[in-house]
Amino acid sequence: PDSSSVHDVIVIHGMWSHSAVAAPLCNVVAERGYRVHPLNLPAHDPTAKEQARDVATVSLGVYRDAVLQYLDELSPKGQVTLIGHSMGGLIAQMVAANYPIDHLVLLNSAGPAGINHISPSSLLSARHVFRRLRFWKHAHKPSYEQARDGLLNALDEPTARKVYRGLIAESGRAFAEIVLWFLDKGRASALPRHIPGTKLIITAGQDRIVTASVGEALAARYPDATVLEYPDNGHWLFHEPGSNRIFQDIADWLESVAELDRHVLAHHEQPKSKSLQRPRPPQRRSSAAR
Repeated sequence: PDSSSVHDVIVIHGMWSHSAVAAPLCNVVAERGYRVHPLNLPAHDPTAKEQARDVATVSLGVYRDAVLQYLDELSPKGQVTLIGHSMGGLIAQMVAANYPIDHLVLLNSAGPAGINHISPSSLLSARHVFRRLRFWKHAHKPSYEQARDGLLNALDEPTARKVYRGLIAESGRAFAEIVLWFLDKGRASALPRHIPGTKLIITAGQDRIVTASVGEALAARYPDATVLEYPDNGHWLFHEPGSNRIFQDIADWLESVAELDRHVLAHHEQPKSKSLQRPRPPQRRSSAAR
């Protein structure tokens, strides 16, 4: 197909996850004709023997840079959408601050520095992290009971157990950079106020990890964003009852904004390469965002 009809969708998973967890969403989007790229963030290979050791102190900045590198290698010539779940939503925002993304879909997304992530339910769900001395230097994975109460609260029991078996350890450092941003001297999760790209924000009323208040704060930060709320869903949107409806809504939204962009591009000369447009960010530290 000509470059104007190509639309690449990059899917970024969240904490304790890897690329395979988003398969139900990826399948629906791919069926609509998009080129879907589910990514594994650094140190998130579920088959790696030393995965917990490797991920323990990885920074958000390392995650961001890995996605930027992937985009540079992909060198997309058509439209680009980032879909990010939870921590992956924050990574998507960080990438969009450094690369000309067309669209952002933020699923139960964490927010940048300045947005409060601490609530009674999130503290309870993350108690296994805070109980460990110097937790930011260690990898963490919740017990099944903790995951069932927080991540997987909207799943039936057999599905919850199956999903839990696929979870992996997560970086204590990245967790601290998101939740305790006000103590982070490196300001890893800090972002400029304006981030280019059309935005869709999805929030779930039963989310105990990234509560609806975080979605409200994101909507206030991005007042032009479309916001869809699902009051009966929780944090783990990929396998919950009604999840297919959410995926179809995402695909419908993508079709609407992509068609608008194609109409605009038809009246302007299209750039030859996305990567050539990428703004040169300030000198980036390897372990933290700007």
